[in-house]
Amino acid sequence: MKQMVCKNLIKISWFLGSVLLITSSLGWNIPFCAAEVGSSSFSFLRIGAGARPVGMAEAYTALADDINSIYWNPAGLGKISRHEITASYLSYVVNINSGYLGYTQPMLGGGFGVGLIYLDYGEIPVTTGENPTGDGEGTYRPYDIAAIISYGCSLHPALNVGINLKGVYEDIQGYTANGVAVDLGGIYELTRARDMSVGLTVKNLGFQTKAFIDEKHNLPLTIDLGWGYKMLSDTLRWGLDFIYLPMDEKFNANLGGEYCWRSKSYELYGRLGYRTAGQDLKTDSNEDILTGFCLGIGVALKDYQLDYAFVPFNKLGYVHRVSLGMQWGGTTASYVRPQTTRRVVSGDRSGRPKAARRGGSGQKYYQTGQKFYKQKKYRTAIREYKQAISRGYKTAKVYEMMGYCHYKLGQKSAARRAYKQALKLEPNNQRIKRSLQKMGK
Repeated sequence: MKQMVCKNLIKISWFLGSVLLITSSLGWNIPFCAAEVGSSSFSFLRIGAGARPVGMAEAYTALADDINSIYWNPAGLGKISRHEITASYLSYVVNINSGYLGYTQPMLGGGFGVGLIYLDYGEIPVTTGENPTGDGEGTYRPYDIAAIISYGCSLHPALNVGINLKGVYEDIQGYTANGVAVDLGGIYELTRARDMSVGLTVKNLGFQTKAFIDEKHNLPLTIDLGWGYKMLSDTLRWGLDFIYLPMDEKFNANLGGEYCWRSKSYELYGRLGYRTAGQDLKTDSNEDILTGFCLGIGVALKDYQLDYAFVPFNKLGYVHRVSLGMQWGGTTASYVRPQTTRRVVSGDRSGRPKAARRGGSGQKYYQTGQKFYKQKKYRTAIREYKQAISRGYKTAKVYEMMGYCHYKLGQKSAARRAYKQALKLEPNNQRIKRSLQKMGK
């Protein structure tokens, strides 16, 4: 046990050091002691995306494994196995509104994603020194836009890394500014069961390429170290994040959790968390009770998911966020060439597939998938089977089990595709043939 802990600590230290080395090699210095507090531009980049992570108080750095990874930790894209699209709407304080669009898909042995963030400040009166109230001067409408290209992959069965490329644009009454930035992220799974993980992100490493007038400011650099833990067959998740804001010389912490009630046809989610940043909003009134807390709910029905998050901002009002997502495809890793699949699973003299005889990380993912299958955690089992396939363990049994899990989730088209792939590998398997017949056309 002590040896395992020491190995994990060494790997974590190597990972953290690698991230800092990459940032240095790219020519960016991380200002752990800011020279000018609060002197950053494009502050809207700190407003989180997606109702699910926000409902968990943004404690998502080490738990990221879905389309929300684009914003929170691009390393999480290395865990996706299906195409996914999401749209999110945020009703922010003082009539500010924001939208988020994202798309992800498996690609090049990992996950690729694109995202678009839009922030609208609403109509603001034009004021002057002679007319400070703005009566009769008209209005203007400031807005911010950020476009993101993201990629994440697995460097090791326990280590995922990712990177974001960002283009940022702001417009305030005809004055514009823009900039470019990079996010770097990683997730390391501390245990073989992948139920405990640590994550790290360095966000908004970049600079302004054009200032509003003359002076350029730094981007809102954020360094986030997170811990995640999955319990009760992944029905309960906990996250704890420590955030450092160098430009503000400030530390914050977020603690949040998510519980899932599962049935054969749907999943219900309840989320709760607390952000220490809420302390800045307290006014010594009765409204301070909820300040810092975040609440969220969600429902997943087949390939669709709807999430809602509620965040009180004391006297500034309440923040409401809604996200709608959809998933599809991804059952048989269509980007893998058929001849590669046949070559990997060809048998030896013992009649056993080479992947099974060789073992390795792919077989471990398959065995973990079997554990989740026995616990009726079909979505998680599918994810593990696909990880096994991506690591070369391409056997008929893997595809067959994946097809059965899709069938239990009511995803018959996906189940048929998986069974057909299994039948290609074992054309004489009568059990697989019967399963396909039950699927219908």
